[in-house]
Amino acid sequence: MIPVLFAPGETAFESDGLGLLPDCLSCEVTEERNGIFEASIQYPTTGRHYADIENGSIVKLLPNDASDPQLFRVYKISAPINQVVTLSLEHISYELGDTPVIRFQASGNAGTALTTLLRAAVVPHRFSAWSDITSANSTEIKEPCSVRACLGGKEGSILDVWGGEYEWDNFEIKLHAHRGQRTEVVLEYGKNITDLTQEQNIGEMVTALLPYAKQTVDGTDVYTILPEQYLEAPTADKFPRLRVGVRDFTSDFSGGEPVTVDALRAKAQAYIKSANIGVPLVNIKVAFEPLWQTEGNEALRPLQKVGLGDTLTVRFSALGVDATAKVIKTVYDTLAEKYVSIELGDAKSNLADTIGGVQNSVTEIKKTVDSVDSLIEAEVTHATDILTGTDGGHVVIKRDDAGKPQEILIMGTEDMATAKKVWRWNMGGFGYSSNGINGPYDTAITMDGHIVAKFITAFTIIGSQIVAGRIQSKDGTIYFDLDSGDAAVKKLVGAGGMSIDVGEFANIYGTKFYGLRINNPAGESVIKLGIDPAEKSGGTFYLPRLAGINFGDIDDPRGAYISVYRSGSLDGSETWGTMEIGIKSPNTTGSLVRISRREIWVTMPREDGTSQNNSITITPAGIELCGKVTVNGREI
Repeated sequence: MIPVLFAPGETAFESDGLGLLPDCLSCEVTEERNGIFEASIQYPTTGRHYADIENGSIVKLLPNDASDPQLFRVYKISAPINQVVTLSLEHISYELGDTPVIRFQASGNAGTALTTLLRAAVVPHRFSAWSDITSANSTEIKEPCSVRACLGGKEGSILDVWGGEYEWDNFEIKLHAHRGQRTEVVLEYGKNITDLTQEQNIGEMVTALLPYAKQTVDGTDVYTILPEQYLEAPTADKFPRLRVGVRDFTSDFSGGEPVTVDALRAKAQAYIKSANIGVPLVNIKVAFEPLWQTEGNEALRPLQKVGLGDTLTVRFSALGVDATAKVIKTVYDTLAEKYVSIELGDAKSNLADTIGGVQNSVTEIKKTVDSVDSLIEAEVTHATDILTGTDGGHVVIKRDDAGKPQEILIMGTEDMATAKKVWRWNMGGFGYSSNGINGPYDTAITMDGHIVAKFITAFTIIGSQIVAGRIQSKDGTIYFDLDSGDAAVKKLVGAGGMSIDVGEFANIYGTKFYGLRINNPAGESVIKLGIDPAEKSGGTFYLPRLAGINFGDIDDPRGAYISVYRSGSLDGSETWGTMEIGIKSPNTTGSLVRISRREIWVTMPREDGTSQNNSITITPAGIELCGKVTVNGREI
């Protein structure tokens, strides 16, 4: 499909709006299960509608094979690179992130909750909602927040309470109990696809279980352990080593049920089966284009027909087990109308279950810097001193209307109404507030996976995306300012060992040289580009006298180079400037072409490489020759 461009304020989308965008170079849509729904378009600055595109523009495009064309709004336009800009777009449903509600309270089925939420919005909107989840439930969010936060990504949200999987259909919100269909597609793992992430999942998988249960007898804690200690999963012998997990089954014994070895074994065996112990959790990324170019992957072609939320079977023949996988992410080429890639995940796991959540894939980047390690160790010591050196505090168990414990409060005073310093821990997470029980909690970890803190200290941070304003070294000399685009570095190292130095160097004249050098893998300078600083000497003020490019090593008398310089000085009596081009071959004193306002001077070494001048000087007064002159083979 060719994308269609509309003005930011357009409300009717049946026409071609401002026009089609047939000259866009690429258009890809990324959608995650209960996660992001965004698009990226590359468009030339010479395109027909380049001048019509602005932040807020609306583009109608096809996001997958199953949906109708969807509306996306431009929220970022990159700077042109090689006359091409990148447009970042978000689905029109993101507008609900700017649509607030004062308070949200709902009960009944999910459809009723969605309708109640949309009616509670304080500004007009065009959105409607639908759900096939019929189970009854209730929720309440007392503080003001956006409609989108109430849909998902917040404690007490509709997704949090009713569950399900969202489908965004322009201005209609669809909450399915299970989005997608059960397909007959079978993926043979290890035969027609192998994935490094999946290999890690298999290698770190628990293949046996050690169950235990605790009971109190005459005031003493008594632990029940199986005589065989642990139970193996049916696939345990398929793995190179046994990985034993430990689980407490105490809560599984309720209503006075006695804790016995036989009962504990039965509960553990049931858990091994229901929790799929010994069956790999699926996380596989499939990029289609390379696969179609590989012989023997014809069996994967049915994957092009699956959609977000569809389930399929991943067969682990080596283990003798099948796992159910769900399509949790798709990348779709709108122009070619086909998938670029899909990601398969375990159907039972919680994958990107919050609206606007960040993809939870883990990159294999682990670096330890000694200077940072010492800083972290200091922070650990600081935290230890705070935790072990604090006296006082009041622990309060807050209970619900039925008298059951609901949350734990650790406060500076006993009274919740007067306490300022508060640690609060409940099902939503835990956090610290210095402004009382109602917050704000500027240090917190919430149940949906979010961490809020003023300072975070860690030895290793692993993630797929870092959103920041500035990243810098400990001493601040190396930094990346992600807002302005500025960066300060000393060396860039590329493929094959080539490197670029940026900083202060010494040049052939013994003065400082500021600029950059491109070095070969041996560390030898190949190209230099820079400028000398302005300086005063002997009563004469010199302007920046050296700005040039060197190809080769100008400092090596035995080497060769080509240099281009611009020189100039101001000494109070005259102003002059030259352009100099120097060409030097190995083991010679070099050749020089100098061009100024007053003369053109060409000099070169003799054939034996000595420095005696053989030169031509051209000035307004005439031509001066130094050396042997030959015309038509005859010496003059």
